[in-house]
Amino acid sequence: MFKEAQDRYLFVLLLLSLLASFALILRESGTVPAWPMDQHFVSTADLRLGRSEGNWVFHYPILGHAGGITPSLIAGAYKLLIPTSPQTLNWHIRALSAALYLVSAYLLCKTIIKAPSWRPITLLVIATSGSQLLQPSSEVIAGGLLGLFIVCAMNRCHPLLSAGFLVAFGLCKIELLLSIPALTLVWYLYQRRISTRRATIIPIAVLAWFALLVLPGLVVHGPELLGVGRSFLTFSITYNWMFAPHQFSGYVEPANMDWTSFAAAQFPGANSVLDVIQRFPRKYLHFFSICFFESLLTFIETFRFMLIPMALLIVSRCWIPRLRFPILCILALVIFTLLPASLLTWIHVRYLARYVPLVLCVVAAGCSEIQLRYAKPTFMACGWLTIVLQLINLDKLSQGSHFY
Repeated sequence: MFKEAQDRYLFVLLLLSLLASFALILRESGTVPAWPMDQHFVSTADLRLGRSEGNWVFHYPILGHAGGITPSLIAGAYKLLIPTSPQTLNWHIRALSAALYLVSAYLLCKTIIKAPSWRPITLLVIATSGSQLLQPSSEVIAGGLLGLFIVCAMNRCHPLLSAGFLVAFGLCKIELLLSIPALTLVWYLYQRRISTRRATIIPIAVLAWFALLVLPGLVVHGPELLGVGRSFLTFSITYNWMFAPHQFSGYVEPANMDWTSFAAAQFPGANSVLDVIQRFPRKYLHFFSICFFESLLTFIETFRFMLIPMALLIVSRCWIPRLRFPILCILALVIFTLLPASLLTWIHVRYLARYVPLVLCVVAAGCSEIQLRYAKPTFMACGWLTIVLQLINLDKLSQGSHFY
């Protein structure tokens, strides 16, 4: 009876979190922001098939763009099925992505955290973080899809379903592409300990979903589908953001900045980030050092007091076999998504938002199961302190959701 009451309480908490998130979203403009804001992908997502000047036209999304493939497909399909207007479209997509994110977090709490009494505070920490409100919605959708993959894999759902969520997550953004083979390997090794037969299906299912989602784009766009070659542009933009405001008081970036000329002036003869590292190692080291500390501040801003129970788990060296799979998934994501991104820019709050539910659920599960008498009071105290700080900052985050 107690467990059922806890589950009902968790579900009510989910509903309240959804309602509060929708209210904050509806308070903002329902119009999709104009380019170059990344959220603009919601407007350009278009899955309509038609003829123009005697030719068939199909606007399949490009992975290298802000909306990636999966979020653009979701937004395009939503616009085909649900009537929207330019004045309300952003409300629809943000509410959809927030619902996916919070439902996924709810399922992660039930799957990863064994003790029911630890689930509500974990879900509350996730919900008050405001991660579900961030823009572009592609980052929020990525977090939701990652959670669904972990839930399906740990509950031993059919590999075809789990593989679908895995590939969908990896195709949300170009920087998540390497996570597909990395997570596939972790999942395969995890599943092989349980059932060799089911494990052999995993790479086949992943390849099938990858082909299904990528081949149409290759037909439409060719190699441009992957949108590679944008790393130097990302690096140049970040370099300007990091250094120009410190050198020129009141600096405002020009609306029509010529990034090619800017890069040529700063790094003569360099055509890639590798060229910059080889030809201008000192300047690159300055850039990387500033990005590293900015990323460190972002990490602290994202997890706040929850860093204390996280550190407690690491220091205790208590290895819980049941959590092996999600922990290895987190390590794979850090190595194959965050580390490569840190070579080009600093780690933004929205990058970490994809992993907040998974990380916090693992921390809660670990603290609830390790044999340390001060683990529970530490987690609970840090959880409530984090919730209070996040509630204070929630309005600011909601209004500035484009800039985190």
